[in-house]
Amino acid sequence: MQKDILPAEPEQARYQTVSTTFEVSAESLQRLKSTDASAGSALVLLDIPGFMHHRDVSEEIFVRAWKYEEVVLVEYGNENVEEDGDIEHLSAWHVARRRAGFSSSPPHERLRLFRKARAHLERLSLVSLDRAAKSISLHSMVHAWARERVVHAYDARTAAASTLALSSEGDQSWRPFSSELARHYESSSASLHDISGIQIEQWELCRMLYANAWQMYRASSVLTVSICKDLLKRTQDLPYRLSENPPVIGVEYLLAMAQHESGQIDEAVQMLEHVVKVHEELAEDHPSRLASQHALAGAYQANGQRALAIGLLNRVVAIKQKRLRVGHPSRTVSEQFLADMQEEGTQSPTDASVEALSLTPVSGGKLQ
Repeated sequence: MQKDILPAEPEQARYQTVSTTFEVSAESLQRLKSTDASAGSALVLLDIPGFMHHRDVSEEIFVRAWKYEEVVLVEYGNENVEEDGDIEHLSAWHVARRRAGFSSSPPHERLRLFRKARAHLERLSLVSLDRAAKSISLHSMVHAWARERVVHAYDARTAAASTLALSSEGDQSWRPFSSELARHYESSSASLHDISGIQIEQWELCRMLYANAWQMYRASSVLTVSICKDLLKRTQDLPYRLSENPPVIGVEYLLAMAQHESGQIDEAVQMLEHVVKVHEELAEDHPSRLASQHALAGAYQANGQRALAIGLLNRVVAIKQKRLRVGHPSRTVSEQFLADMQEEGTQSPTDASVEALSLTPVSGGKLQ
């Protein structure tokens, strides 16, 4: 006798059924927030992981962001973004976006409020909490629902990206965690792909994407090249006046580094040659100029152009030895790199292309 088989519930219907349960949980928080502020914070907090990866959203991300935003407000709170023209730091705009996402309360109250909000979400089974790691995870269906329920998606996306950017800037001890956070940077950056805005916001979006792209590069993310290419398109039309480094050059440098790491050596060489050429306008000991020359030497080496690599790196080392103390990290890295190259052969090469890389400062090392 043939057995009766229950038809499988279609995936879309199943999602709709489950999402209704999630909505009931959200509505209970909505009712509770009139008497408990942390319930309202829980609803806001839920928006942010929706635009990160759904697993392992660490409490430490938020704590570090809160600490660094105070530094940003002191150092860059009154800047004119177009006159500053520097893509390499965050601003008061990112602090405001982070606070729009969660908690503008005084610093000493934020962690307590955060944990109370998180407890609401855990109680309603909207998140699971890893108490040892102090991180939350969302089921993939909760994650999808959290994205869809957001009324102001722009606010949530920029809040998530600003939180990540602020958390990883200004503190070198964050670097060991970059690989663990790579998927959060990837998810957040991808969510910003189609965002556009007024000119001033384009500046700030580019700064945020740039900060997160650097973390993706440090984490060896396979998406760094594509994110940098998208960022390059955004920065090409940004206005700037006083910056020593046009914003597009910083992005081109990062893109070249990512191309090198991903094995796109020819592309990296071409891009770095362009960056080095632009940096000829800077003083010979300007950190950006020396960094791009060091990177180009590495790309030459990877491309089999050993003579070019050693010739260029000799120049970099000579300048660093004049300007930096013995044992300075930047000097040591270049000296060791040169020594490693020279161990691979005995000839000291010269090349007209290296000679063409002028090291003469122009007009005080400023781009005009």
